[in-house]
Amino acid sequence: MSTDTQWNGEPCVATQVTVIVADDHVFPLYWARDFVGTRRKAIEVQYGDQTFYLDDEDGSGWDKVTHGGSPAWGHRDLIIEPGSVEPRPVAMPEFDYPRDPDAEELLSTLPADAQRSIRAQLATEAAEGHPDGR
Repeated sequence: MSTDTQWNGEPCVATQVTVIVADDHVFPLYWARDFVGTRRKAIEVQYGDQTFYLDDEDGSGWDKVTHGGSPAWGHRDLIIEPGSVEPRPVAMPEFDYPRDPDAEELLSTLPADAQRSIRAQLATEAAEGHPDGR
């Protein structure tokens, strides 16, 4: 499963990550000043020779890049601490693995290391019994 992402209607590489917010030092009314030093969900956008970060705590950053990246979709830029970018865990929908036929299809779309990790976790949970009694 691949999601097409765009900036200004042109293809870009957009990745869901977390970052530590840094101070802007240029704009006195920098919108994220209250979040300086905290880790937030973000979208790393690689467009041409630029890399920049959009706030994604409410999903608006991802909405922007998956809806064409036009100015019609608002966004909030983030200044980040160098070296603070970390991959964001992939949110997995609820399903009854391995009995759910969509589970295998969904898992097969993930990188091999993520598949192994998820399969191992599911196997452990199955061996121990599901926490909610299933």
